[in-house]
Amino acid sequence: MTENDVINRIDIFRLQCGKTKAEMSREIGTDAGTFGNILNGKRGISSLLLITFLETYPQISAEWLLRGNPPMFIPSNPDENCTPPLLNKKKVSEKTLQRLINQLEKQELRLMNLISLIETTFKK
Repeated sequence: MTENDVINRIDIFRLQCGKTKAEMSREIGTDAGTFGNILNGKRGISSLLLITFLETYPQISAEWLLRGNPPMFIPSNPDENCTPPLLNKKKVSEKTLQRLINQLEKQELRLMNLISLIETTFKK
């Protein structure tokens, strides 16, 4: 897990919800500029902000947020702050979808590299 991976997953969730950076920053109680700088990689994320994020969005799996292990949503926890766009029929722009696709492709590449490394290690 790297800090950038966690920040990318926060941004994936934000885009999945169709929220702006300003909306999400208000919901988690942080300054919009600070939150934008975190998402843009200009500033690190504090453990307090991670805890606040998980408390604000209890439907998000901490395992997914911190380690990338699916699923993103906790199945037994009802939605309180965000329903995925496909479930609430909220329109998502093509730009947002493309950004999500790009982030997922990066994650897929990382996973493929990790799988290759594991396979190489265990073949020895």
